[in-house]
Amino acid sequence: MMSAYLQQLAPSSYIGNCSAFQTADQLRRIQRVAYRTKQLDLAYPARSFGKTERREWEGRREWQGMRKGIERLLVTFDWDDAFVGLNLVVKPLVDEITLHQFAIVARDLDANLDAMIADNLFLDVKRSCQWSAALCQFFIAASPGNREHLVALFAKWRPLADDILDTGSKLLGSFSQTRSTDEIAICTAAAWSEFGRQAGLQTQESKDAGG
Repeated sequence: MMSAYLQQLAPSSYIGNCSAFQTADQLRRIQRVAYRTKQLDLAYPARSFGKTERREWEGRREWQGMRKGIERLLVTFDWDDAFVGLNLVVKPLVDEITLHQFAIVARDLDANLDAMIADNLFLDVKRSCQWSAALCQFFIAASPGNREHLVALFAKWRPLADDILDTGSKLLGSFSQTRSTDEIAICTAAAWSEFGRQAGLQTQESKDAGG
């Protein structure tokens, strides 16, 4: 929904096209996850795949950072704020945890098919990060004041980012037999920090905070 919102309010067709493809990528992810969930439900009917997710999403503490970030985005209406919150903060962090880091944990658990699905979906994430970083660079090159504005919005979303990083790493770490929560958090923070550097938004303060 938020990717489609970015597309509908985009200030140019170039940005709108990128957002439209991102929306399609997100729909593809929904289809793949739904299909795989049904496969697992048919294979392991006693595990209740696809039947308890809402209760987990709303009640399990480790999901609440992601939930809060996504729900905050749904009531963010200014395009620039929505772009920063979604494409520079919430989405890259959630994607890194639930796809890239998840794939590593899945392989450790011999869930190779799930790891391969996550790896494939993460290719869409890389494309999103590439065009988002390029757009930030374009904004900054157009006017130095744009960087100050983007950094201010980035800082506004930082508390939510820290919450997503903390709770999301604990969630994934609870399933891992070989990787600690701290290791997952460090790897996720490093990937997000590098993305911020590519976008031209990384400051020394945020580097230090991100480890």
